[in-house]
Amino acid sequence: MERQKKNYYIWLAADALWIFVILGHSLMPGGVSGQESGFVLQLVRHVLPFMTHHLLRKMAHFTEYAILGGMLSATMDRDKSLLRPAVLQRTSEEARRLWLPALFALLVAAVDEGIIQRITPGRSGELRDMLIDLGGALFGAALVCLFRRKGAKSGQD
Repeated sequence: MERQKKNYYIWLAADALWIFVILGHSLMPGGVSGQESGFVLQLVRHVLPFMTHHLLRKMAHFTEYAILGGMLSATMDRDKSLLRPAVLQRTSEEARRLWLPALFALLVAAVDEGIIQRITPGRSGELRDMLIDLGGALFGAALVCLFRRKGAKSGQD
């Protein structure tokens, strides 16, 4: 039991660290952020010559939140009580494993876009980016749910 609790806290710390990475990128002034993504764009264009700066930045939003959604879903596996809030009792556990991480990630995105990027020079918070972030979080959580389901089925064989 103690090992499970330790494992949960490790996952929770990893989640917090990843949230700090996301928010840290948002604290970069617009010019610095643009230079960083410009450098990455040059590298990516060697493999994907059609890539644009705009598309790369939107894909980065989706990817960083897909990672967050997957991590949060995996963290919830370590503490089943997180999946049993009274307000969600009519919802299946699998739906909660998908939507709770996505809703928490949306809260992070709201802080990111609604507060941090609005006060950071050269940045602007956008609702469109929050929706991309939500889509990424849902995708990441769904992947974890699919792997969990596949693992459970293979364990029954």
